Amino acid sequence: MVTFNYNEEKGYVETMFIDVVNQGEIVNYLHALRQSEIYPKNLKILIDDTQGILSLKPHQLNEILNENIRLFERYESLNVAIVTDRPVDTALAVIYTRLIQLERYKFQVFNTKMAADLWLNKGMGKNPHHIVSNDGYKNNLVN
Repeated sequence: MVTFNYNEEKGYVETMFIDVVNQGEIVNYLHALRQSEIYPKNLKILIDDTQGILSLKPHQLNEILNENIRLFERYESLNVAIVTDRPVDTALAVIYTRLIQLERYKFQVFNTKMAADLWLNKGMGKNPHHIVSNDGYKNNLVN
């Protein structure tokens, strides 16, 4: 099952994959996003797959990619972060990143919601997050 809602405070669509999620459910979800007129033109999506199991074969990723491409009929850019903790789902997500070669479509795989949230919000006018080492050098977490 795929559930989603727009989080005004965070400025992105929060999506949950729950239980077994197949290609048809993902395509229907993307179709619903394309039909919506309430989301910003530069759409950001955080997908939480930690409660789900992707029931996909690698060849099925092409149809998902095609439906994502159709989103550009409605949106100017897409930034999608997926949080997953299952090795098979991670592998599918990594394969998907290799399929996507679109300038206006960014897709990243994360193992925590915090990291995904930071990536989605980089460059959005928020203060960058830094870790300062003991010797005073800053290591920027957000490029």
